[in-house]
Amino acid sequence: MRTVWSWLLSSRTSAPTSAHVRLFAGILLLGSVACGGSGPTLGPTPSPTLTPTPTPVPHAATTFYVAPNGNDSGPGTLAHPFATMRFAAGQLTAGAVLYVRAGHYREIVTVPRSGTASAPITIEAYPGECPTLVGATLLSGPWTQHSGSIYKAAWPTQPSQVFSDGHLLNEARWPNTAVEDFSGMKYAVADAGSETSITHADLPPVDLTGAWVHVISGEAWIAFSRQVSSHDRASGRLSWVTPIDTLPLVPRRGNHFYVFGKLELLDSPGEWYWDPGEQVLYVWTPDGASPEGRVEAGSAPAVLSLDGQSYVTVKGLSIRGGWVSLQGSSSCTIQDCHLWAPNWSRTTDGYSTWPPLGGVDISGDNNLVSGGSVRQAGRSGIQVSGNLNTVSQVTIEDSGWNRAVDSGVYAAGSEQTLVENCTLRRTNGGGISLGPRSKALSNLVEDACLFTEDCGNIASWQMDGAGAEVAGNVLRGNKARWGAAIYLDYGSHGFNMHDNLIEHILWGGLNITGINTIENNTVRDFQHQGIAFVPLPGHEGDDWSAGRVAHNQITEAFPLFVQLSQPISMIPGYARYGAYTTLAPQPGPRRVELDWTDFAQPGWQTQAVPLDLSRVDSIDFGADATGVSFNYTIANLRLLPIGASADIGAVPVAGTSWTATYASPSTCSLAAFGPVTWSVSGTHAYGGSNSLTAPLPASLTNLAAYRGLAFDLSGTATRKYNHQGYQDVDNGAEPAAGRGARLPAVVGADPSGAWPACHVNPTAR
Repeated sequence: MRTVWSWLLSSRTSAPTSAHVRLFAGILLLGSVACGGSGPTLGPTPSPTLTPTPTPVPHAATTFYVAPNGNDSGPGTLAHPFATMRFAAGQLTAGAVLYVRAGHYREIVTVPRSGTASAPITIEAYPGECPTLVGATLLSGPWTQHSGSIYKAAWPTQPSQVFSDGHLLNEARWPNTAVEDFSGMKYAVADAGSETSITHADLPPVDLTGAWVHVISGEAWIAFSRQVSSHDRASGRLSWVTPIDTLPLVPRRGNHFYVFGKLELLDSPGEWYWDPGEQVLYVWTPDGASPEGRVEAGSAPAVLSLDGQSYVTVKGLSIRGGWVSLQGSSSCTIQDCHLWAPNWSRTTDGYSTWPPLGGVDISGDNNLVSGGSVRQAGRSGIQVSGNLNTVSQVTIEDSGWNRAVDSGVYAAGSEQTLVENCTLRRTNGGGISLGPRSKALSNLVEDACLFTEDCGNIASWQMDGAGAEVAGNVLRGNKARWGAAIYLDYGSHGFNMHDNLIEHILWGGLNITGINTIENNTVRDFQHQGIAFVPLPGHEGDDWSAGRVAHNQITEAFPLFVQLSQPISMIPGYARYGAYTTLAPQPGPRRVELDWTDFAQPGWQTQAVPLDLSRVDSIDFGADATGVSFNYTIANLRLLPIGASADIGAVPVAGTSWTATYASPSTCSLAAFGPVTWSVSGTHAYGGSNSLTAPLPASLTNLAAYRGLAFDLSGTATRKYNHQGYQDVDNGAEPAAGRGARLPAVVGADPSGAWPACHVNPTAR
């Protein structure tokens, strides 16, 4: 049995290096309730436009004010404020302070000058008020009724975002999904796929030619969008012209996808569609009422630019439908700001989606993002490149809607970045991506990798960490197959990981592909391995004696792989679908049930062969790598009929021809205890294999009438962490003095800073 990991690594050679993978992102709403507790104030204002920087007025004062009811020809005082942030920002020189009064500012703001270390420029919300900078434009209408609750109005350009009462709406799509429900987003599952098509038997009964398909394809690292060139309604095939031809990412059976961008798909509240021929925007508001005075559209621009400037501080602003740019900036601060849907890519093209972008997008040095929040980002919440930047006390939720190369905080292109006391929840891909000499300290990262495989709550790719530190974090929730809480992928090394609490991970606690230090971590509730060592192909014999695994408390639930195999003669290669159960911590015997929905094709193989339940010739069992001794017994293997429960109507798989096989450096031996009980013992090292095979009689090779299988399992396995020379010191499942994580007193961001006091939390509405 070839291991899943060997497939993984042999197929990832075409993936980009960290220099290619930089994200863009998004960050919070705020703004559908105006300051002072009143309802939305979406009065007509001009579209965001780039205009020349105004020449400073020779004001003697260094404190200015701006308010929606002001006048740019005035003095900018509290009694006579400026009207636009753009104009007001142009008046600021070193030491100046601009107070922004409550209201909506639909404009693009550039800060044209720097402050100094002793006299910074400051732009901040007026005390107790919540001004909102908006990157979308209010549609003035007139709105006319198209049909039912669908209204339409003229709009000249393709929007990437449409808001109603400040809430982000969905572009018309199938299958329908709730508004602003990222983790619960609905999708379809492909019946088949190819470089230029995807097939689903139950597409909506309309011609989808001209619509778009958005698919997380192949091994599901990243998404692609393609416009449908033809729709074969008889077969359910959607075809496109430009192929998705990177071998591991070719669309295949089981891939998640949805279809969007067709008027006929506008069939539920909270959706919109823009007709490029008519230049008309169609909207069905969530409450079905008229959009008049309530709907905004935009392209998620950079609404606030500090590019090239130094010593500028922005405090307490809310930003919706636009992002903050700090390109080439230094010693600037974004403090207690709240971003909602700050950036968006309507379509993506895998790793070709460019340029990189973050909700707060930093490419300079010594900048700080402190406090506040980033929510509903199309791409990354915060993107960091440069040196010595800090992200602290920020709450980032629901990032990566566009399912491109993204993370909650993407700092893989930076050095000496500090990410500390942040809370990240619900990311499409990784939670925090780190670069060299960086630190991820005391963060809470929950529910990462919602839709992407092969990723981690904290991750790096092909990276020399050069002493990077990952410590004191709580890493919880990751449902990715081939994912991990800490994933140091493709040879990443030089990381020091200590005192992290890792739990509720589908695959593994830490995936290690090079020489690192792993000390005093607590790892529990996972299905694969607490620490998985995965050398790169051709490096299985490297000397890793400089690596250290010490004083970790690991509740090792050792994985047992169960596999359905089809006849080799049936396909060009092989077809195997597998699922996992565990030998420990319950040595058994116990009943194990695996439904066919638990089975998936092993990762990282180059073929996407559908499992044909009518042609299964054997069921295989095998202990997984690495460096383990095992002894387990399979008894009473049976098939479970569709429509029944428990073991009612179960059909036994008996016989006397079961076999045990292995490949060096593993070992394996088989003992029979009658026609229904088989015991296997041996060792399994990385690069080897072991298998207990139960051939199916001809009468049972068609499994289409069954929902799954069950068997009685007992057994144990032991594990060491000295893979390729790693120093294995005092690791085990039992509590012991000095073993396991010592967490800091505070982990994650302060919840009181997640929302400004004068705003209603939209998640509570």
